[in-house]
Amino acid sequence: AGGGQLVAFEERDLEAVRERLALETDLRRAIADNDIWLAYQPIVRIDDNRIVGCEALARWDHPRRGEVPPDTFLPVVAQLGLTSELTAQVLRAACTQVAQWKSVGTVASDFGVSVNLSADDLANPGLVEEVCHALEISGLEPGCLTLEVTETGLVRDTDAALACLRAIRRLGARLAVDDFGTGYSSLSYLNMFPVEIVKIDKSFVSSLGHDADATALVRGILSLTGALGFTAVAEGIENDIQLETLRQLGCTLAQGYF
Repeated sequence: AGGGQLVAFEERDLEAVRERLALETDLRRAIADNDIWLAYQPIVRIDDNRIVGCEALARWDHPRRGEVPPDTFLPVVAQLGLTSELTAQVLRAACTQVAQWKSVGTVASDFGVSVNLSADDLANPGLVEEVCHALEISGLEPGCLTLEVTETGLVRDTDAALACLRAIRRLGARLAVDDFGTGYSSLSYLNMFPVEIVKIDKSFVSSLGHDADATALVRGILSLTGALGFTAVAEGIENDIQLETLRQLGCTLAQGYF
């Protein structure tokens, strides 16, 4: 860190480093052995409560630590440079699972699945090929796959992201802006990128029913997305009050623990 400094070393610092290295080693092995599994959160049509799709969520059960939260292991995946490898696994597994559900009649023919992409994914020159491969080996119709990107991911390298997303749209897959309202929320980005779906962040949804400002914000987002021809999905539904408020506001789709 430069000269002229004193740095105190404590044993607990070394223990933290050891824990981190052990986590990295185990995570590398988990990805190599395809031990990251997927949970599927339903996306429900509000007017009739029909499940029309789901979001694939990566999960890791560590043999000693138990279930490791995604917000703990996914940043490590990125730092290890393994994001592209994990995304490819998730794409293949999610597409294959939904195609299998369709083949046995578990879900309707128009049932779709959403997979999250990070900024690192959008910078990966092999992403489009991975999406194409996942669709090909699974037999899933391209229109039944939605790829979700955050606003932050879109603005890291706008030109690269735009080229990537346009190529994905040409395949026939759909695109969604995730966590809308927490990033730049720029109308120019909605107009620039070939997205069809806007996912309203749960931080707005959580206060519905008892916070007039939150209700006004969600109403405004729904009005905006409707005028632009986007489909809106409200995230983080945890109770019937939130769901009923969204129904009254005219929101079409919702997902959450509720």
